[in-house]
Amino acid sequence: MKVELQGTLEIDRANFSDRRELFALECQCFDPEIRFSRKQFAYLLKSPRGEIYVMRNSGQIIAEAIFLKRRTKRGEVARLYSLAVKPEYRGRGYSKQLLGKSLEALRQQNILMIYLEVETENRTAIGLYQSLGFAPVKLLKDYYQPTRDGLKMKLNLVA
Repeated sequence: MKVELQGTLEIDRANFSDRRELFALECQCFDPEIRFSRKQFAYLLKSPRGEIYVMRNSGQIIAEAIFLKRRTKRGEVARLYSLAVKPEYRGRGYSKQLLGKSLEALRQQNILMIYLEVETENRTAIGLYQSLGFAPVKLLKDYYQPTRDGLKMKLNLVA
């Protein structure tokens, strides 16, 4: 899947040669205790269960969406583990474009449902997820650390 966007922007699946650039983006966006390691990226990029979609600007990764798929009795579901955009590219709607194209690709793979967790104080992210059809499922008390609650959300990809 490769989708060209405005100007020099494009969205496609990450490949193994992207692992260093993906790790650098994680380092820019997340604290050490919650970001993916180099080893985890290598695993995810090789695993049939990992799906990493990236947005590139002139060939450089500016955003990532990381999913992990798993099989259930009813079919395959996925979890959005990470969504990151380089700080200088935030506020331009790139997260929504990347997630929209990623969800479309997962739907074509017959993924039934997408789950995610988000910090309850992250109103911007919650608004983004709701705009794409995600609905709150459960409050996760102290999910991130004491006094930092999470919100579990889901999106049905099939009618």
